Amino acid sequence: MNIKTMIKYQLNKDVKKPLAAFYGIIFIVLTIMKISSVIGSVSIMEYLSMGFLFVLGLNSFKNNFKFYQANAVSRKEQHMGFIILVLIVSLVMAIIDNSYGFIFSAHDSVFYNLFAPYHYNGISLYCLSVLWSFCMHVMFFTIGYFITLFYYTVRKTTKIVGSIGLSIIVIGYAAMEYCYKFGYQHNNFGDSYNRFGHWRQLVITFNCSSYGPYTSIICALLVTLILTVITNSMIKKVALKK
Repeated sequence: MNIKTMIKYQLNKDVKKPLAAFYGIIFIVLTIMKISSVIGSVSIMEYLSMGFLFVLGLNSFKNNFKFYQANAVSRKEQHMGFIILVLIVSLVMAIIDNSYGFIFSAHDSVFYNLFAPYHYNGISLYCLSVLWSFCMHVMFFTIGYFITLFYYTVRKTTKIVGSIGLSIIVIGYAAMEYCYKFGYQHNNFGDSYNRFGHWRQLVITFNCSSYGPYTSIICALLVTLILTVITNSMIKKVALKK
């Protein structure tokens, strides 16, 4: 089984149907919202796409790893096939998301909302928006893949500790969000909420607005590169489990 065959296999098995269902639902909802003039944002689709790719990454290792091992596919080829798959799917989704957003409202995209002060417009806005979305998609896809590979590799105790730690972080983040937002609405902790808001945007989307979109793109690529190197090292040593 060569890399081209592997990519086709994973596209047919893991990507095509979920992707079709995802965009089918999103397009119907957003189209209805636009036609009926309901308040909404096409940027929702871009955020949901990042979440979709994250979940797709979570489900891209275990079963495929067993299948490829059973068919004598080397681990190096497996990882290379996954990287190519990530690039293809992320690029296609970035183009679809931005094309749809550009048709309905170019000023409603995530990229424009984050980097509007730089006054990009027309083709430059579209191209940079696609590039930024592509890098974000690749990063979230890779993060999902890294997490599932990590959990597949470590012992049960580490999984439990990791899950508890992640839960604490999520709950703590939600509590901070609520407290700061509540205080801001009541004219308390206003400066703290603003600082927290900037930190939140930086963590979630690498929103380095004061430095322009290229800093955000470079940060996403660096995270992707680091995780790719780590996963490549992990997949060489991971044992096949039943």
